[in-house]
Amino acid sequence: MVAVIAPILIGGAVLATIWSSLPDRVAIHWGAAGEADGFVDRGLGLLALTFGIPAIVGVVLVAVVAAVPATAPGIRFLVAVPAATTWFIIGLVAVSLVGQIDGESDLRWWWFGAALVAAACGAAAAMIAAGPAPEPAPAVAEPPATAARLADRTGSALAWTGETSSGRGLWVVLGVAIVPAIVFLALGVWPVVLVMAPVVLVILGTTRFRVTIGAEQVVAAGAMGGWPRLRVPLSTITRADATTTTVYEWGGWGIRARHDGSAVVTRAGPALELRRADDTRVVITVDDAVTAAATVNTLLARRHQVAGAVGDTRRDDDAAPPR
Repeated sequence: MVAVIAPILIGGAVLATIWSSLPDRVAIHWGAAGEADGFVDRGLGLLALTFGIPAIVGVVLVAVVAAVPATAPGIRFLVAVPAATTWFIIGLVAVSLVGQIDGESDLRWWWFGAALVAAACGAAAAMIAAGPAPEPAPAVAEPPATAARLADRTGSALAWTGETSSGRGLWVVLGVAIVPAIVFLALGVWPVVLVMAPVVLVILGTTRFRVTIGAEQVVAAGAMGGWPRLRVPLSTITRADATTTTVYEWGGWGIRARHDGSAVVTRAGPALELRRADDTRVVITVDDAVTAAATVNTLLARRHQVAGAVGDTRRDDDAAPPR
């Protein structure tokens, strides 16, 4: 909640500083070409719009994040969403008001740049303040015998790498975002392009994830230089299964989170499901989910066998008579 209150307080301080310098009629809406076409009197209406919208949006997003388990993979990025959104809105409002002190009300391209910088700084501050997400207690039992496993060869290296393929729905959404952006860019309607550009980048980052299963963790890295990224330590996993999921089930594409866990979703269909020690789950829409699940279970079995061997050795040492 502090991440939402802080930008509102800072925005209030900026508004109080420039209040007497603002025109009697303040622009609050602009057309596609950047011309001001909506105004409000400098008074309670301006205050309500300036602080009411970011406050409502911020509180709703905080409530959504609060419903997600604190141990859910990707929670640190989710924590940054309310802060980034609130800072973006407040930043855009603040620079637009400062820009109107001299009586010029048309939209300026740098307003969006300033708001994006504010959003990035706010998101980074929220992630730093939140610190690393707590991990659930380590899994203490080996996966059940019914869980699929590979034909394990003792001592052999074991790892798996795959990718999440993109469904047609995601490419349709990307096309819906890119085509209008290109048209508006050709027409010189840059304000709309500036608004749509971050949306297109976010969608591009969720079109494909590279999934790596190793001896210590399962990692899903996004298409944009490994971002966004979701990491699940093997020590927190109790078992893995091949399952199916849908985009509707998780409310969209990309890294998703809800009350019972997290997901990486790029399409409907086969998926790897990781059950964790805190009764949450992680679902990843990988190709060849059967082999991926068997690899995780085999690695988990190895970890518990090694832990058991170490425990037996310690007990033997304790039982040995002193010399």
